[in-house]
Amino acid sequence: MQISLLNGQPGTFPPDHRALSYGDGLFETLLIQGDSACFLDEHLARMSKGAKQLALNWTEPDEQGLRNQLQALMKGLMEPHVLKLMLLRSAPGRGYAYDPDAQHTDLVIQIQPYEAPGWAGKGIATRLATTPVSVNPHLAGLKHCNRLDSVLARAEYPRSEFPELIMADPDGSVIQGTMSNLLVRKNNQWCTPVLNHAGVHGIVRQRLLALGMLIEQPLRVSDLEQADALAICNSLLGVVPVKSFNQCSLEPHPEVLSMKQELGFLW
Repeated sequence: MQISLLNGQPGTFPPDHRALSYGDGLFETLLIQGDSACFLDEHLARMSKGAKQLALNWTEPDEQGLRNQLQALMKGLMEPHVLKLMLLRSAPGRGYAYDPDAQHTDLVIQIQPYEAPGWAGKGIATRLATTPVSVNPHLAGLKHCNRLDSVLARAEYPRSEFPELIMADPDGSVIQGTMSNLLVRKNNQWCTPVLNHAGVHGIVRQRLLALGMLIEQPLRVSDLEQADALAICNSLLGVVPVKSFNQCSLEPHPEVLSMKQELGFLW
């Protein structure tokens, strides 16, 4: 089943929408399994936090209305689907400036069938992208709609060869993948890069931190090259072992499977 709704109705964006011109908004990508969205509370909490930071109009009644709508839309979905939510600022006029009293927030809901790629359970080859991640401490952690750095990095190598690419900041600190967070096994401990000035606070990453299964730590490319094991994670793939980084082979760590099972992923 495929669904695409703008403010609860089938619709399209006007060509002068701020989201199209400036990426003025937020988005969340969720996995639907067994007619419910995985980690829905965490995704909506991140979205609400981002809305507050971007001064988007989004209230608790708005969120409850979204929950009710999703419950109806997901009813009866037995096969896995991907759910995309977007909060987008709409305001009259042109240019970057907007009138806070004249703005409103457009809600987009998209649902479509999802099949996890075969490598999600087997592991991937990855390497460092040359495109640096964008640095902005004010936006760090948010899943905002400005993703040109990931777009450019993703275009560097064929996805068939490297399903994911790792990104560092301009100073060489490793941050994340183009679509995932990074897990590094070193000194008998799983760790993940500190994201104070760049990157996205991924939901699976946050859950693993809360479970005490990894710690935050500044990381360089050399840490990845000397790691005992690597993995990537996001809300669709779960936790995926890395079989090689920069053409150096790695053995999948058995705790990757434990993480997947703890989080409830089926692949």
